[in-house]
Amino acid sequence: MINPLEKVRPRINHFDYKKYPFYVYVYLDPFKPEQTKYKLPGQYLEFAYRPIYVGKATNGAGFRHNQHIAEYLKTGKEVEGTTTIHNETKKQAFKELEKNMELYGSTNAMLPRNWKEYQRDWIIIIKALDNQFELKRFEATVIKTVGTIRRGTGPLVNALLG
Repeated sequence: MINPLEKVRPRINHFDYKKYPFYVYVYLDPFKPEQTKYKLPGQYLEFAYRPIYVGKATNGAGFRHNQHIAEYLKTGKEVEGTTTIHNETKKQAFKELEKNMELYGSTNAMLPRNWKEYQRDWIIIIKALDNQFELKRFEATVIKTVGTIRRGTGPLVNALLG
């Protein structure tokens, strides 16, 4: 298994998508500092901020992690209510992030002021993997371990329950 990321968690813009086309990423909430440590099989996952979404990318383009924000910016503000709790929960989490960026981002240089700064600094890659099977399994394991709002077991807005 490829894992060049054990010691350093690179920002999204420093990751080699062509070399590692399969990776799992996490959205963090910069407005909720929270030291958390999760035990996964054979390793620990530690965050200094609350994780809110875990996703996977399966191509070398390197843009999957941005699609959630793009979808929100395109439809999240205009469409009231959606057909699944997942979409509504994620939309509310993004609305809260956006509100906090407007309120606190300009007063604290450590916090993002807009979505561009958020994407640059607060979406992190937690593991690169060799293939789609490992990728799906690792994503599901992380989601199950961290827990979802939908299941009442943790902070993630993911629809996939792990």
